Parts: sequence; C-alpha cells; structure tokens
Amino acid sequence: MAHFDDQYDDELDNFEEDEDTQKEKYITFLLGDEEYAIEIQYVIEIIGMQKFTHLPEAASYIKGVIKLRDSVYPVIDMRKRFRLPEAEYTDRTCIIIVKIGDNSIGLIADSVNEVLNIPADNISASGTNSLSTKSQFLQGIGKLGERVVIILDINKVISEEEIESIAI
Repeated sequence: MAHFDDQYDDELDNFEEDEDTQKEKYITFLLGDEEYAIEIQYVIEIIGMQKFTHLPEAASYIKGVIKLRDSVYPVIDMRKRFRLPEAEYTDRTCIIIVKIGDNSIGLIADSVNEVLNIPADNISASGTNSLSTKSQFLQGIGKLGERVVIILDINKVISEEEIESIAI
C-alpha cells in the first residue's frame, strides 16, 4: 500500500538518519479546529485510513487493529481518546503510525498538517496543569507567532498497561 502522502514520507526519511536533526521537530495534526503535535522521533509513517478489525472488549477509543505490510498495529481514535465529538472519516483522515517503547500503534487524526521546528524556548508548560482530560497527555504548549500548538507527550497518550493489553 502506498504511503498517505509522499511529502511527509520524504520529510520523515530525512529525519531518520541523524537523531540530532530530530530535536525540536514535531509533526502536527488536526482534531477538529485544534492543532496537536508529537515529536517526530516517534513517527514511523503516515498512511490513509485502513479497514480495521475490531477487538472484543477493547476500550472505546481503540478502534481495532490494521494489517500493514505483514505487521499488525492497534489503532486509537484520538478524538475518542480526548473525548471530543465524533466526526466522519474523510479523505483527509489518516493514521499516524508511532513507535512507543517496543510497540507500534496507529493514531487516527482528522488530517496531518506539517513538520514544524518548535524551539524549546517557544514551548511553555503553563496551562498543562488544569483538570481537563487532554491536559494529562500534554508535554507543553508550542507558540509560533500567533499560532498555538498543543504538544502531546506520546508516552502518556496511551499507558504501558494499555499498550500491553492491545499489543499484537
């Protein structure tokens, strides 16, 4: 199966060579009108929506598993994970395959925006201590001019116990 967007694949390939080039690099994606980011070092690839197989008794935000090039990946609907209103999947909806520890999972996003350089000086931890559900997953808030990007801590989006319960 072809990758979702060759532009992102090329950018991701360029970052695989040197870990230092990945510092302060984030891939951004949308959930509704909110822009989120995760560190590029965790991203394996971005693919279009796939047919998934539902897992019995899985948490509601775990959509199931997909098979991709002889590997099986659990898939999380990020809208459901963050308790956002559901939305229909479109041709822009994609799955971001990320590596967390020894496991790889897919994250469903409304769309992928771009790869951004967000200097550490532009990331604030303020606002991440509120009681909202999403704040427990935050690494910080990135500020680029008037633009605000919610930076996720990928290791908190899904716990080790949750990963182990769905790891294939």
